[in-house]
Amino acid sequence: QLESFELNLFYFTDILRIDHLWIIPNLTKLSLNCNKIEVIENMEMLPALTELNLSFNYIEKIENLEKLVNLEVLSLFNNRIEKIENMDALEKLVILSLGCNLINTVAGVSNLL
Repeated sequence: QLESFELNLFYFTDILRIDHLWIIPNLTKLSLNCNKIEVIENMEMLPALTELNLSFNYIEKIENLEKLVNLEVLSLFNNRIEKIENMDALEKLVILSLGCNLINTVAGVSNLL
């Protein structure tokens, strides 16, 4: 069973959407950095995910992550994110990378402080 999957600058650079994740529910690591993803969606299909790298995309909002209860590492470096909220459900999260974004509001990350 597939547990780790990486598509980044060296492979594909035109991924726009995260779809069809239900076919790999045991995935623990997903790296889709350096693409053109705008929206985080369908993440509830990956309950075993521990590491998610969506750096260098076009994401504007952090949303639809509350079902990723096993997530430990989340990298959203260099996107278009303006607001961080509703991250309290990610109790196992220990690394959150949000540099080079447009963030002006931070809420719901008390477990990281």
